[in-house]
Amino acid sequence: MVSLKELERLRREVEELETKRIKQCIALRLRDRCRLIATKLGNPKQDMLGTVYEFEGDGLHIKYVFYNDMIRVKYRGAEVLDIVQDTLFSYRPGKWLGKVIELSRKLLDEEIRMEYELLLGKKKNWEVIEE
Repeated sequence: MVSLKELERLRREVEELETKRIKQCIALRLRDRCRLIATKLGNPKQDMLGTVYEFEGDGLHIKYVFYNDMIRVKYRGAEVLDIVQDTLFSYRPGKWLGKVIELSRKLLDEEIRMEYELLLGKKKNWEVIEE
């Protein structure tokens, strides 16, 4: 039989772990990183309510459902991240984090480069013409 003391200890332990994981997830911007990977590298599919993006590679499976802002990540078959709208249901750190961070950094670097080139082109529309 479980005592009330054991139950309270476990409750505090779970609350502390949950708070810690939420802070980590926010600090790492995992929602944004996974959304970026899914939309840029994943395959878009249409279902009855909208677009679903799925990325698979290197043991990662990232699913992003646009219409309800759901992100689910599996690593080697185990669910490691589950976010729906602003609610984090599960987050299990591990080796998969390095893969997500590396992929998203590469994508962000490419987006920054592309925007820079676009702005250089736009700048020419506003520069003084030398005669």
